[in-house]
Amino acid sequence: MDGRTKTWFGGAAGLICVTFLIAWSVLHALSTGVGDHGRVTELYLKTVHEKGPDLEAAELGLGLLGTNAMPTITNMLCFRDSWWRTELRALLKSQSVVGVKIHTEFEIQYMAVEGIKRVGNLAGPYLVRLFRDAPLQYAPENPGYRALKALIALQAGSVPALDAGLTNANANVRAHSALAIANSFHLRDPVQITNLVTCMADLNSDVRAAAAFAVGKVMEAPELSVAALAKGLSDTNSAVRFHSIHSLWAFGVHARDVMPQIEEAIKRERELPDAGSDQWELGPKSKEMILYAMTNALETIRDHVETPN
Repeated sequence: MDGRTKTWFGGAAGLICVTFLIAWSVLHALSTGVGDHGRVTELYLKTVHEKGPDLEAAELGLGLLGTNAMPTITNMLCFRDSWWRTELRALLKSQSVVGVKIHTEFEIQYMAVEGIKRVGNLAGPYLVRLFRDAPLQYAPENPGYRALKALIALQAGSVPALDAGLTNANANVRAHSALAIANSFHLRDPVQITNLVTCMADLNSDVRAAAAFAVGKVMEAPELSVAALAKGLSDTNSAVRFHSIHSLWAFGVHARDVMPQIEEAIKRERELPDAGSDQWELGPKSKEMILYAMTNALETIRDHVETPN
């Protein structure tokens, strides 16, 4: 192949790349941009991500956009690479005619998290909304899992949004909010305990189990928490009983007044059918697991009572 042929092929490849790039830009703008705010948000996020010369202005701009930036940011947080986009990235990398970079799925999600940090507390409610239709079992492609990771990045700025999530009309939001609190030290606050205790009486068993799990992690207001957890020992759902006893165990000496209820729960558990075992936090727990936790919790609480510090 002579030089002119190579040049022709290079130009053709470049033209194809440009065509694909234009198509991608249009589709990407439609999927992640929300009018002018969407396009400006993407520009700011790329500047922040690449630490460009206008970094300070981009960070300020994201803060000023506030909630106007969040539809684009949440779309970018949930972004998944398509096959043709991956192929286009590989094609662009293989030639030097068009000097354009197409960000990877990970980079786009990372940009979103960076944007969330700049938007601050206002970002929390938008992240909690991602819980509505998200499966409760976390996996990397699950928007609920991605929302959790972003809420952890936001840390204390997530607390008001998660506390509000515990009272949301959507059961999935309530369960996810309680799980988020349980799964990260950075998302916990004493203010949440009242709504978590309320969630322990929820009609939805996933909400009850997640709340029982979270109450033992927040570890506040034993005068409220212990009574609610003791009720959870007789719940029809094995995950609720399991997390209730584990949380009572964590409260130690504060659970001394419910020792008779734990003893009754042990007798009752022995008569119940085995629900099976699931490693997922809200999945069914075996009779063996629950009885082990109950008997050991009772011993520990009794030891705390008999030999106080």
